[in-house]
Amino acid sequence: MPIKKVKAFTLSELLVVLGITTIVVAIAYLVLGLVQGNIFRLQQNYKDSTQVQQLQQALWIDLNTCNQATNSNIDGIIRFKNELDSVQYAFSDSLLVRYPDTFKINIEELKFYFDGTEIKNGNIDAIEVGVLNNSVQQSLFIFKENDAATYMNN
Repeated sequence: MPIKKVKAFTLSELLVVLGITTIVVAIAYLVLGLVQGNIFRLQQNYKDSTQVQQLQQALWIDLNTCNQATNSNIDGIIRFKNELDSVQYAFSDSLLVRYPDTFKINIEELKFYFDGTEIKNGNIDAIEVGVLNNSVQQSLFIFKENDAATYMNN
């Protein structure tokens, strides 16, 4: 009875294919790691810029809905008051607390104005906040139009 040859791969051919597959999978894992790192950095940048936008929006809403805004340089707190509610902002180098929110933002510079003049204490109608966001300095300027009651109460 004659011996039939079975068509198959040799051991050396299988080892070469296994080696090539290992190299392709290793490259795929390296590329995946790079993509994940870039996605993490994008998420962090988005989170930081969102924090700055939320701070700007909160300051604008509070400054324009409250009829009295005062700055106390002694305790570092800004108070916004109206007939129904009051809001306080406490500033530090890396945090800004507005109950119940906390903004984790690096504040480089903080200036207060009333009628276009920079002030240290008292009523305010504009705030300039210098923010360091991902090694990029941004400047936020929030203001409101004063009404007659503002000048009468001053």
